[in-house]
Amino acid sequence: MNKRTCSKDGCDRKHQARGLCGAHYNQTHMKNRHPKKMVPCAICGVEVLKGLGGGRIYGVVCSYECRSELTRTRRSTERARDRRSKLPDDHWALWFGRSSSWPRGGWKDCDYCAKRFPANNVNAKYCTKTCRSCWRDSADGTISSSQTNSMVRECARCGDQYTSPYQGRIYCTDYCRDKAKDERGTYLHHGWIRPAIRAAIYKRDNYMCWLCGEQVDLEADGKRDDWAATLDHVIPRSKGGTHDESNLKTAHRWCNSIRSDSGASSIWDLVS
Repeated sequence: MNKRTCSKDGCDRKHQARGLCGAHYNQTHMKNRHPKKMVPCAICGVEVLKGLGGGRIYGVVCSYECRSELTRTRRSTERARDRRSKLPDDHWALWFGRSSSWPRGGWKDCDYCAKRFPANNVNAKYCTKTCRSCWRDSADGTISSSQTNSMVRECARCGDQYTSPYQGRIYCTDYCRDKAKDERGTYLHHGWIRPAIRAAIYKRDNYMCWLCGEQVDLEADGKRDDWAATLDHVIPRSKGGTHDESNLKTAHRWCNSIRSDSGASSIWDLVS
């Protein structure tokens, strides 16, 4: 049995009506089936020529960028609405336990700002992390004398007395902490100087380059800016120099790279 095909030359698709396939029938007899008109974009408002066909769930757009923005915002809104609709009335129980009441720790007054807040546990004292940090840093008598005395301790490296609200801190400064790491055998990795020690050397040298005598820029990019601050080894590492503070001096990134391992004491000896 021979099946009828489209009468158009070169088209072998199935016959639909009037000797034509579906595509050629619409092109020939239904040219204005989907008339177009100017409609505004749902995102930017620019008018574009669009057909009246269906399939536009979110709205008409003028470009792929606007379509991505429209679907992203609408879908996220729909997902949030679906999540809210699926939450039970006692959804707090998913976090605090089925047998407990919300808030689990009851309503309390913040020990720093005195604001009333819902406590997630019975030991909560502050409404936010900001209030907790402010209480730790306060010096207006908020910390009781008994608490202050318990915070005074002796530095594990230099022996100086210091006060800290953190019970796990055993050194008076970051400098003592970094020096203690080096002294107990935590060696430098590929010549890397610890931040606290680096900052102490910069301050010792008054933030001046020892090769040219100019000020260094602490805010400059250390990998790209020629005026950035670096530490230069007076006796180069290739000639037996160490990472001791007595062998380190502040220098510009450019001056440090020009000096290299020549052992010169001034940049002018190299550029003259």
